[in-house]
Amino acid sequence: MTDFICPEFSELDQELKDDFYGSTQEAIELMDGCIDRLAVESNAEDLNELFRSMHSVKGNCNMVFIAPVVEALHELEEIVTDIRDNRYAYHPSYGEFCQAVIHETDEVLRDLMNTDCASQTLLDQLEKLISTVHQTQDDEQRLHIVQCATNAIMKGHFSLQQSLDKYQQQLEQEQNLTEPSQEGDSADEIPSSIDFFRQLAEGAHEIDPWRVIRLERTISLCNDLNKIFGSPVDTEQLLAAVYVHEFTMNMIPREILEKADKLDEKETRVVRKHVDMGAGLLRQVPGFVEASEIIKCHHEQINGEGYPAGKEGDSRSFGAVILAMAETFISITSDRPDRPYKKTLLTAVREINNAKGTQFSAEHVEGFNELIKKSYIAQARW
Repeated sequence: MTDFICPEFSELDQELKDDFYGSTQEAIELMDGCIDRLAVESNAEDLNELFRSMHSVKGNCNMVFIAPVVEALHELEEIVTDIRDNRYAYHPSYGEFCQAVIHETDEVLRDLMNTDCASQTLLDQLEKLISTVHQTQDDEQRLHIVQCATNAIMKGHFSLQQSLDKYQQQLEQEQNLTEPSQEGDSADEIPSSIDFFRQLAEGAHEIDPWRVIRLERTISLCNDLNKIFGSPVDTEQLLAAVYVHEFTMNMIPREILEKADKLDEKETRVVRKHVDMGAGLLRQVPGFVEASEIIKCHHEQINGEGYPAGKEGDSRSFGAVILAMAETFISITSDRPDRPYKKTLLTAVREINNAKGTQFSAEHVEGFNELIKKSYIAQARW
């Protein structure tokens, strides 16, 4: 691996370096916000702001003599310019690619701040991916390229060809992951119970149709997480927990569920009742003790700040972890009545990773990241 140094930058006063890095972080945060909003609706205002923020990152680096980063980001800025000038339409995948590149570049800048040297190899790899996207003329092919390029960055191998080679195989894996398990179908009471739980969840959508897509995504993500962890949870138990959890969430008054401001103490108690309600309902049906425990413990946290027991450490079953992780992730990435836009997949990934050590263990986060990198980024499944 080849590193680079920037002697003129190294000689700058530390206060000036700190000012540069702080300003760059502000620009990156503005970019993230633009990309979040553009994931919902492409508009000229956010595209212009995205361009200005990216130009600020590049301009800041130029001002403090970090030429290798300026060169690496040149064509990324041109991609945003092409979209802004209507040479081709914006797609959320372009935003996710920009985020992936910029946050890798931020790692380079952080290394430069701390050690006065950083990876030229990484910048060269990023620049090659950016150039391939920029030079692709066909709109459909470019979109496919940018999705695979993002996957290559997220996986850390930075090889577009490797991502392209695995694309067909990943499509087959996606189909296998989303097929419902046939295990247990020979037992009459299990399918009939599951059908009842499904009807509860779907019936609740007559009250709140916003949650229809959430239910589908929750089931898919829970099944995928279960498989990535080695299928430790019985699929019927996990499905029952998802259905009943969906039903009990719809029992929360809409004015509380959709409240944009922080909940008060009374409203918090109302929301937390869904845990006892769901666990209690499942305990009434023979054979669903595991599903009951999944719901009962899915809001516990390893830092002891969860509920209902508030125990420190992670004594939750994998099923409870899977439901908690899916609920957290989908809540972030879904449209909601209490906010005007949903957040992007990569923003949600960062928030899940920020919960490591508090809500989730390192093992849980590692498995989650593996799933997102392998099955969701390259295939644009979200």
